[in-house]
Amino acid sequence: MEYKGIEYPVAFVEVDGKVVIVATESLEHVLMPDGANYADNESRWVDERIFCYVPDEMIGINDLEEYVNKEYL
Repeated sequence: MEYKGIEYPVAFVEVDGKVVIVATESLEHVLMPDGANYADNESRWVDERIFCYVPDEMIGINDLEEYVNKEYL
């Protein structure tokens, strides 16, 4: 997913029969630098499309779908 010209890794996983976007915590920190408020309107737009954020090292694991379903449902 791109934000401010920088591409951030995401994954598409199935949750409750729907395909959702999972992004990294690095992107979350850029979108909401103080942890509570969006950096700008574009960051809100990006965030509203993301189902959840996972630690950066988790984004490429084989069982990411299982992890997301276990941790976020």
